[in-house]
Amino acid sequence: MYCIKCGTRLPDNANFCINCGAKVEQRLQPNNLIEYYRSMIDFSFTKIEMTDGYNHYSNNKKIEYLKAFDDDVCYVFDFSCNRIFAGLYNDFDFIIYNNIEYFLLQKGNKWALMTKQGFLTQFIYDKIGTCMLAPGYVCVTQDEKHGIINLTSGKTVFDCIFDDIGHRCTSWPDDCFTVKKDNKWGAISIIHGTILIPFIYKNEYDVSNNHPNLI
Repeated sequence: MYCIKCGTRLPDNANFCINCGAKVEQRLQPNNLIEYYRSMIDFSFTKIEMTDGYNHYSNNKKIEYLKAFDDDVCYVFDFSCNRIFAGLYNDFDFIIYNNIEYFLLQKGNKWALMTKQGFLTQFIYDKIGTCMLAPGYVCVTQDEKHGIINLTSGKTVFDCIFDDIGHRCTSWPDDCFTVKKDNKWGAISIIHGTILIPFIYKNEYDVSNNHPNLI
């Protein structure tokens, strides 16, 4: 359930809000919460959605935002109804890493990455992944090809040259993945930005089977 005053998610047995201290007199389920915020923000929005994210590799704190759409224009609010982004973009998502929020913004058909301090990339990507491959690194897509960027700086680690990014063998270091390029499979180290195994294998699993250990 949620606090009717500030929107904080609460334990089912809460009598007072853990965020603002308000007495829990009315308990809002998610669908009712959307309607509540619709009345607080603007009834004219065509759609309002809740979006949330967890603090990766940290205390797993959950943060939530409201996305309000006016046709294909997206407005973003926090749960105190403060407007974060004011209709300049078409969609919104975010990642939390080491207590910092990284915003993914869509403008037209392209996505960019930014923090509260400013943009880390331009609007050049068809897609930016919200799940990290390794701590601080995410997948990006351009023209159906995949690459990898550093989340904290926005800098390119691998250009969008891969047909696919596969799996990590359980015996490999956490940042080492199989990747496919020109219909052949090899392996890379994300953190070091290097190719570990050349693209010579027809099958993804032949890579890890022939190289069970990477140093």
